[in-house]
Amino acid sequence: MAQNDCIKNLLSITDENIKLEDKVTIKKIKQVTHKVIYGTLTYQPDSCPNCLHKEADQASIIKHGYKLSRILIGEFNTQPISLVLKK
Repeated sequence: MAQNDCIKNLLSITDENIKLEDKVTIKKIKQVTHKVIYGTLTYQPDSCPNCLHKEADQASIIKHGYKLSRILIGEFNTQPISLVLKK
């Protein structure tokens, strides 16, 4: 876990709800080689994103799957670094 904290500090990720996985790959995205870091956004939603129904008991809101977002974080040694985040 200390390694993930070090990576979060290096990339200036301050959100405590982002949990990084121990998976780093190299991928070609639009003909450019990227270093890809994977993570998950872990938070309990206040309301349903589809119907906007607010529930007093947040445990009754169920997340069905994730939406993947690819975020370009920056470059290291002229190689772009991307974060693939499951939201």
